[in-house]
Amino acid sequence: MLNEGSITKKMGRDIITMLHVGEYEGRKTVGEVVEAHGFKVESDGGALVEVCVGVVKSGEFEKQLEQYVKGDDKKRGKMEKFFFGKVMKASRGMADAEALREALKEALGNEAAAEGK
Repeated sequence: MLNEGSITKKMGRDIITMLHVGEYEGRKTVGEVVEAHGFKVESDGGALVEVCVGVVKSGEFEKQLEQYVKGDDKKRGKMEKFFFGKVMKASRGMADAEALREALKEALGNEAAAEGK
């Protein structure tokens, strides 16, 4: 499942822990644990853009958004990493990292364009 991209490395570690020392301890298959806990990588670009826009426009990170909009390339890079972490947290770690990066660039780019930069 990890090689197919249907679960992340973190999900894989969690699943292994559940199967060997956790609540299931050898009583379930990987597929059953995945289904029971809803482990599924979100890679739909549209859905990820919505999550990104929700985080960026939440108002909670106005200062960081302003730093992104007004910053140079180095500052923008730092703020992209900051927002990446916040969006990944909002998705509960279930977002495909590459798809999330693209969605975040789109959301931040749209916000920067709206701010006039």
